Amino acid sequence: MSKMRYDINDLKLSGKAFISDGEWLDENVKIESRGVKFFEVLIDELPIGWIVMGPINLLADFTAHTSKGMQGKSVDDTIEYAFILDMKNKLASSELNEYDIDEAQVVLDKYKLDKLEHNIDLDGKNDDTVIIISTKSKYIFVQTDDSSIRICEGEVMILKRKGVEKLVHLNAKNGVLSIGDDKSIEINNGQIKINGEDFNPEKIISSALDSISKSLGKMFT
Repeated sequence: MSKMRYDINDLKLSGKAFISDGEWLDENVKIESRGVKFFEVLIDELPIGWIVMGPINLLADFTAHTSKGMQGKSVDDTIEYAFILDMKNKLASSELNEYDIDEAQVVLDKYKLDKLEHNIDLDGKNDDTVIIISTKSKYIFVQTDDSSIRICEGEVMILKRKGVEKLVHLNAKNGVLSIGDDKSIEINNGQIKINGEDFNPEKIISSALDSISKSLGKMFT
């Protein structure tokens, strides 16, 4: 299996871009953008994604059928100046043309300063995955063949779309953390209770991280 590990400092702009003119659909997610330049990003001369010079709107359905009925919610996010990993060139809505890269280079350099680091598996297994990262919006969205992951403002949602639907939802608000479709977790004075019963926090953390790891697979760390 061929793998490449890269640091964001290895990325560069090709000098080419396309101007978005509509929307991109993929099962439960829609990305809307019009009139925004998507600058091509390379690593070792291989196109791997985009620097987006403006806002994009992402609408996604994070709902699942459970024994208690439909659980979850839909989201409508505005994401600014994102770095998008898109190795299959799925988002390109028109031909690429040459554009001045000075402003896009400033954005890419900002990501370099933030020292983001990723693993990319180049054996073709995960090429269809699209990862959207915005340090400005403090946002991560991952769309794989069978899962959707959203991390935003302390909230994590993981939707398994294929087979038996499963939703994992972590949201820390007002001291309450919700995990999954039927769990209420209360954190108060160092004590953690699930549905009113004491629970070992190490198990919560281990379970949550395991779910995220399985959803992302080997594509993203």
